[in-house]
Amino acid sequence: MIATMIKKHLLLLAFLLGALAAGAQTIHFSVGEIQGDEALSAPVKQLLQTKIEQIVTRNSAGASSAYNPFVIESVLQIADKKKSTGLTRNVTLVKGELTLIVRNYLDNSMYYSTVVSLTGNAFEGEDPYKSMVNSMKSTDPVYTRFIRIARQKIEEYYATNCSAVMQKAQSLADLKQYHEAIAYLSVIPETVPCFEQSAALLKSISGKLPQEELPDTIVIERVVEKPVIVEKPAPAPPPVETPQPEVEAPQITVSRTDFQFKVIRCYGDRTMQRIVILAEMMNNDTNRTSNESLHFRQCITDAGTELTSFEMQNNSYYVQMPPRVPITREFYVTKVFDPVAKLAYVELTIGRTTVTIRNLTVEWNE
Repeated sequence: MIATMIKKHLLLLAFLLGALAAGAQTIHFSVGEIQGDEALSAPVKQLLQTKIEQIVTRNSAGASSAYNPFVIESVLQIADKKKSTGLTRNVTLVKGELTLIVRNYLDNSMYYSTVVSLTGNAFEGEDPYKSMVNSMKSTDPVYTRFIRIARQKIEEYYATNCSAVMQKAQSLADLKQYHEAIAYLSVIPETVPCFEQSAALLKSISGKLPQEELPDTIVIERVVEKPVIVEKPAPAPPPVETPQPEVEAPQITVSRTDFQFKVIRCYGDRTMQRIVILAEMMNNDTNRTSNESLHFRQCITDAGTELTSFEMQNNSYYVQMPPRVPITREFYVTKVFDPVAKLAYVELTIGRTTVTIRNLTVEWNE
């Protein structure tokens, strides 16, 4: 008997599977970065984000899981601005259009959007845009309707594309991208016909999550029997194993101390004529939850050749990075017609973070 102590992922697995078994598949949302007119100040954008978070909370739609991929993006554009003369002070009147968009940040699918008109006014010296944002009420039926229709559209999407989503999750699991595979499956609504199949696949993939700590104690019980001496010819000497050359670890430099980056695997695909860099990233800044832009800046081989054709996984150049959640992404160097043994220099940027990688060995498939 081998007694092991399960350290991690068990609570996560129990949470996800418990939710599935109980049918607790209500669709939830996180709030993405606020975008809008240049006239909007940072405090006004922060106020708008707070308002949208209040709307989400008011409608019991706040994301409760780090694996939730649904995000509400907001764009506020100023439609009109006028100044009028009051009895004692001048008044500024503004009108704006707030566009609310629901996306899946994993594959950038858009499910639903709506436009809400806002108005505000302020005396001279005051911020009329703050007044406009303050006019938003979380109890307004327009926002309740937005959340309700967004959930309905997501359910319709999964009902139509459930088999494709399961195939995508299985492909991610085959690449050992278990966290993303779980994210794809854990949000399939219980009303979808393939819900039970997705729950079974989720259970299977969750069981493959790597055990990051070895057991503290290993107890092995064995039965000791009286040995029987049998004369046997001398065994042949064991074959001499040829030592394999050690693969030099890449040198990775990250420009910020609150951001982690590591290369899980780097391999070449002869069929696709590309090099795939599979990386894991983690944002440790709790005040930073916005979408991060992804850019492949430079790639130079050990022969000094500069490769200039790059792509991103799912053709998505943005990634949502909630604090302290490991995110895996594939970065592609394309149009690689001859095998490259090593990349001498690679430079990537993730939002405000610059990552450089030196001496990255490339494993080529047959």
